[in-house]
Amino acid sequence: MNDTGSSELKFAEYSTRLSQVSHAMQYTVSGIRLKEHELSCDETVRGALDRIREASQKLGKALTPEPSPEEVHSWVEREIASLTESFLRGRPHIQIVLNLGLVMLCTQFELFVNHLIDVILAVEPRRFMDLFPDKFVKAKEAVELGDYASVMRRLREKVVDEIDRAGTREKFVKYLGDKFGVISEHEITIVHKHGGETNRFNGWDLGKLEAIFEQRHSIVHRGELPVTDLEYLGDVHWFFTAMQTVLTVNAVRKYTIRLDNSTSAAMVSVFAKLLGLNARDLDEFDERVRTMFPKREPRSL
Repeated sequence: MNDTGSSELKFAEYSTRLSQVSHAMQYTVSGIRLKEHELSCDETVRGALDRIREASQKLGKALTPEPSPEEVHSWVEREIASLTESFLRGRPHIQIVLNLGLVMLCTQFELFVNHLIDVILAVEPRRFMDLFPDKFVKAKEAVELGDYASVMRRLREKVVDEIDRAGTREKFVKYLGDKFGVISEHEITIVHKHGGETNRFNGWDLGKLEAIFEQRHSIVHRGELPVTDLEYLGDVHWFFTAMQTVLTVNAVRKYTIRLDNSTSAAMVSVFAKLLGLNARDLDEFDERVRTMFPKREPRSL
């Protein structure tokens, strides 16, 4: 974990990474669908399938003692359909891409959470005493590290590693909720405002968050492909962005951390307003931001 700039929260950078993954999935799926259409219309491909069909018919007749034209034809068409489905249809390839996309979205979101924890502990190292009193560096390791900054960085790595290995509920309830106080189970629930536009996140909560990471687990460790819908990835992208926004607003309010630049501050404010975050919390956040990035007075001529 690089200690450079560890005292600043890089919201815009991590939010952009999520967007890039989501957009990459959209471009890739569109490309696969376009290629599928091109192949289905390609005369060379059609001619190749006709030659395969003809050769398969000869093979079927040669391998069958008393060939029935109907049986041979049925077998040939099944083989052609299997070949077409495996190599010329985009659906199975799209499903692979979608599931890779979910894995990448989960990874980027976890990287942000790890970054947030590192920043909080970097700017308020005394939090170790009340939050993680069991974490320590042995004398030999401290000597090898050589200086205070390196020892504290190693302690932060130990904490981040512990939280990173925790289950989804434990991570967000025990650590980010109870210990750090930067999110509550209620705040994880994304609901739309009455009278507003339909929000696809109505009803998304901690249970749905656990389900997303369980899908990631089934993809990575069991080779399953549970994601079949590109729009679902868009929803996950926005859900994670919403979570990052809530975490950032609360962390800035509660701790002495700074955002890395005014772009990050502006993005958090926009997302927070779109999500309808508590007005008092948002006012406190905006007040902190004004002290971070005070407006410059126009220079007189």
